Amino acid sequence: PAPPAFLAPTASPNAWICGEAAFELGIDPRTLFSESMADPKSNITTNSDSNGLVPASFRASNFEFMSPKVFNYELPSGITPEVAFLGRSNVGKSSLVNALTRNKLARISKKPGRTQQVNYFGLIKSNCVSKKTGLFNIDDVTGYLVDLPGYGYAVAPNEKVDIWQKNTQQFLLQRRDVGAIKKLYLLVDSRTGITSMDRAVMSWFDEAEIVYGIVLTKSDRVSKHQIVRLVNEVCMRYHSLLL
Repeated sequence: PAPPAFLAPTASPNAWICGEAAFELGIDPRTLFSESMADPKSNITTNSDSNGLVPASFRASNFEFMSPKVFNYELPSGITPEVAFLGRSNVGKSSLVNALTRNKLARISKKPGRTQQVNYFGLIKSNCVSKKTGLFNIDDVTGYLVDLPGYGYAVAPNEKVDIWQKNTQQFLLQRRDVGAIKKLYLLVDSRTGITSMDRAVMSWFDEAEIVYGIVLTKSDRVSKHQIVRLVNEVCMRYHSLLL
């Protein structure tokens, strides 16, 4: 099928951006993801090398799970940039984190609600990690991926689920206020589309003035026509907010 009507192509054949968003920000969408498409061994861009889909900063670094003990059971100072992922329970947040880190750092379960706390994964340059002990200095972390507890259905008492979700909202507001979160991604299951709960969360983001992007997960389980319809729905919602 034809590409979604409201999307503009980027340098990556796997990524498109809402044309209205690019226009508003004054960005040429064709320049986006150009770094990730560069072959690390040459100055020639390539689509054939799987490493070409990985940003250069990722290729020269490793991700490590950051135990709460590393932060003395408090949140990081906020100086190091954070990219967070949120979505319904069992939407695929942990799978996405594992794909980005190229490692099975996040626990994956078929039972919704497995992620019950905020999990940090630190990006550390490879030469800053001891080859003998695997230890590193917290000051050498250049960025974090943050896996947030899912909202909605979960295998846990309702009271506990409510606490998770309240804590997640408080977390996002706190990280917004200190300027830590540089990007927040809302994951949407392509099979179900945007649910009423997703819309409620998106409305809360808008009210809290938290900027976010949308990632469609499990797209390999639906038809391309369904993906196009869903992406257009997402872009039309963004367009309507500008009117």
